[in-house]
Amino acid sequence: MASLLLKHVNLFDGHVFQDPRDVAAKNGKLIDTWFFPVDPLYREYFERWVTNLREVELLGDVDAVFPKAKMGMVDKRFAKVGFAREGYSSGAPLNAIIKAAFRRVQMPPFTPHAFRKTLVRYGDGICRSMEQHKAWSMNLGHAHLATTTNSYLPVSRERQGEVISGMSCGR
Repeated sequence: MASLLLKHVNLFDGHVFQDPRDVAAKNGKLIDTWFFPVDPLYREYFERWVTNLREVELLGDVDAVFPKAKMGMVDKRFAKVGFAREGYSSGAPLNAIIKAAFRRVQMPPFTPHAFRKTLVRYGDGICRSMEQHKAWSMNLGHAHLATTTNSYLPVSRERQGEVISGMSCGR
């Protein structure tokens, strides 16, 4: 996400196209992601963010979706004065920003991977067919459903027993 550019975001269709020629996607792969069907407030805030970058900050297609802060002099001191056009060279600064934001509101310092885990758990609850599970997995950038389930949906031995015991054969 650190290298995602505004040209990759299609707000009208609710789609993000991670082109490996421009985006440092994992393993250099192309990733098509449609906005997940979660609370509409998340989409609204993201749309406001992108619209602000384009219409207020006047950033263009080749500028970062998550730009670095632009520094300047304010009252004879260095301070943030807006946004630069470029993004971060790695995800580490974004991770630190996200963790700090959670700490400021007295919450555990979540990482972007925690969001992915949350999306997988949420998807597991709303997907009603294997096709939906597969599409959800692909939306996360995984070629294989097994990657999603093995990495983000752990099932303990105890939970395995609870799940199996709670199932019925429909008779």
